[in-house]
Amino acid sequence: MKRSLFSSVIGVCLLVSAGCSVAGSADQDSVDRKIKVCTRSDGTCTDSNCDELYQPYQGPGSMFGMQHPDWGTATTYKVVGFRPPTDLEVQSSGDKRWIVRGYAVTAGVHTYVEGRVVASSFKNIATTFLEMEAKESQLVIRLDSGNGQVLVVASKDLVGLRLWLTVPSLSARSRGEQTFEWSFASPPSDLADSWAEGIPIVGYPVNWETKAGVGVHPLCAGDGGAPQRAVFLQGQTWDPETFALSGSVSDRTVTVACELGAIASCHNWGYAPWTEGTRTADGQSADMTAVGQTCIRMKTADYCGTGLVHTQYGTQIVVNTPIEKVRHLSAQPRLEAIWNEHGAVCVIDNNRRHQNMYYACDASIPQCDKDYIAKFAPYFMSSGLP
Repeated sequence: MKRSLFSSVIGVCLLVSAGCSVAGSADQDSVDRKIKVCTRSDGTCTDSNCDELYQPYQGPGSMFGMQHPDWGTATTYKVVGFRPPTDLEVQSSGDKRWIVRGYAVTAGVHTYVEGRVVASSFKNIATTFLEMEAKESQLVIRLDSGNGQVLVVASKDLVGLRLWLTVPSLSARSRGEQTFEWSFASPPSDLADSWAEGIPIVGYPVNWETKAGVGVHPLCAGDGGAPQRAVFLQGQTWDPETFALSGSVSDRTVTVACELGAIASCHNWGYAPWTEGTRTADGQSADMTAVGQTCIRMKTADYCGTGLVHTQYGTQIVVNTPIEKVRHLSAQPRLEAIWNEHGAVCVIDNNRRHQNMYYACDASIPQCDKDYIAKFAPYFMSSGLP
């Protein structure tokens, strides 16, 4: 996978849930639309329908990220999160400001680029940004008011908050940094169809704009540019090309994703690392971090576990996850595949969601015969056709 590292210092054709919180229900998408093919950095996506891990392609105008006139229309900066600088970084640079984690995306190539949170205000009064925290998905931001008082901003109060982020220039035509202003358009709200036994996942309507006068835009844009919500999660990070999971739940790094992406959807379905589950086959505790990553591989039909997806927005599946408390418990008369966090354990080619989408690792994944089903289905998530 081609990748470059810019130190200044595709995607996901998701099965967007319209209702998976009830046992036995199908993963029903609200849109059934043929999406365009994309080109990944290694050229392997030219025969697949794919887009993003963080936000599915839903039609013209859908996007996750920010643009600047100086960069042209071909480059987008995808903000995937925030983190505090390490002690070594502070010692080296003297800069204690929080770091913006993101990728410059041009023609499918993701280039890691870090920016900074350089300023903030609350209710039009200048403040100093101190830190952010995602308590499960509840965003909390702490500010220094300048008079020794720490302001804790959360929930509906976030509407009064402004953040300014700087990003190094992503174009040879311009120098220095570009500044983006973030604001919260309205109070947060629970995502629909969240797992009934868990704490609901919360989405935040985040907008961005620049000094260049290109208008106000949603960070998460759906079909036709319609605003959608961002979800903030702490302690885990994902590679945007391979979908590989890293980080730990104790880390202070905060990830940003869109509400319809696989990351947010799988958390919303009850597969968040802070939830608990017991394997029904043997009564052992389930590793919910691994189960959540399994959900991402399954939801994107990433059979090979490399970030290549083999589905499209609008596809219906049914899911069975053999853990208690039950998230999904659906019969699989047309079993597609059994999954773990690395991809498909086995697959039934005749039941794949889109048989016309070739997958490069087909020779290495066994077919789900009765022996594989008996061995793995009691322990791993499975998907099937409705």
